[in-house]
Amino acid sequence: MKTIIFIAIYLPLQEFILKWLPVSESVFFFLRQTPDLLLLALFFILIARRYMVNGTFKLIGRGLDLYLGAFILWAFAVSFFTTESSFAVNLSEIYTLVRYSVLVYCIRLLGPSEEQIKSLLYWVFVSALFQIGVGWAQFFGGISVRDFLSARDYSSAITGVEKVFTGAREDGVNDLMGTMGDNINFAYLMAAGVFVCTAMVERKVIRIVLIGMLFLMLLFSGSRAIFMATLLVYVGHVMWLRNVAARNVLLVFSALIFVAAFFLLRDIASTMKYDYSSFWALFHSEVFASLMNQRLGMIFFFLPELVLSGDFILGLSPDRFYIAGIADQQYNSIPEILLILFDKVFEDFYWIALLSYYGLIGVAIWLLFFLKVGWHVKLLLRSDNATTRSVAFIAVMLIILMIPLNMANQAFESRYFSFYLWLFVGLAVFLRRKPA
Repeated sequence: MKTIIFIAIYLPLQEFILKWLPVSESVFFFLRQTPDLLLLALFFILIARRYMVNGTFKLIGRGLDLYLGAFILWAFAVSFFTTESSFAVNLSEIYTLVRYSVLVYCIRLLGPSEEQIKSLLYWVFVSALFQIGVGWAQFFGGISVRDFLSARDYSSAITGVEKVFTGAREDGVNDLMGTMGDNINFAYLMAAGVFVCTAMVERKVIRIVLIGMLFLMLLFSGSRAIFMATLLVYVGHVMWLRNVAARNVLLVFSALIFVAAFFLLRDIASTMKYDYSSFWALFHSEVFASLMNQRLGMIFFFLPELVLSGDFILGLSPDRFYIAGIADQQYNSIPEILLILFDKVFEDFYWIALLSYYGLIGVAIWLLFFLKVGWHVKLLLRSDNATTRSVAFIAVMLIILMIPLNMANQAFESRYFSFYLWLFVGLAVFLRRKPA
């Protein structure tokens, strides 16, 4: 478990650490793969050791292997039979989507003790607290701190895809980004932190304060979509609490603390070059018009063409550049401006991208996997063991959160959200199968 704990600690710090290394883009690209390579190495070592000792491979069980394996096979089949698309881009896209699924197997093969699981939870919690501290430092330090934290942009010689971090997407805008160099990834970690804190902090006052700070970090990250999605899921969770008095107190005090803190900080935010007005702009007609060239355009223009053509059943290819060509040549109702921006905005509504990549069949298999996980894990929420309940709660909430998140972002492809999603799914599945 030490390798997994190390990755959980290192991953949020990686971009900040690597930016200082004087290496070429190719070397930098491979250094960024260190967490993934460590995890894959651990996976293959555990498999080899299992075979050497028992001559068998321990599966996840409960039919989960069938769904996960079927999805990966289907994804490769779609890629293989689409000869016009780029195999390198296809492989990169599939890998990015499922890379951390090996965590489920690693945890199953490692068979961690309760103390090891507690240690992992502790470090995930500490990591979230540390990022809150960095967020406040950037908030009060302003643009100079933002520039100090900003990550290094790069391009991949293998896939030809450039990675431009959004933490400094506009001069003079101080969107919080922690040590991840990117406000979107920072927001993902804060979103996961909301449910980690909810599960792990027993004292109600401290829990409310921490959750309030996490939501402030989300707001000041500038990611309206992740803020709204997390708020929606959190409020939904609170409304399901059986204790009505506790539910009302939690809602009222959380709202009061958040609103009071926002109005106390907004003047400071404006002097520190944080454009908090971008959140309220979400409700303006100008933003709606802009979204028609992005996410809403995918819904109202691209999706109908995809369905009418029948391409949504089997999928086209995980190569978005190939799909952009099809949209340009065959889908006649898509506006010109959307076609120009297509490869940049295509994955903004990620469920539509998944449907285009792997078809209805692939998306159904993918969702059935998580549905089956949630169905089995929910039984752990009534466990007498506090650690088991915490793991199950975080896993279930992240599975629920992935639904609205992927309506406005590529949460499945984010290293940070994807890592924590598969980490807690793996822990929960292991605890579900662990003998009492």
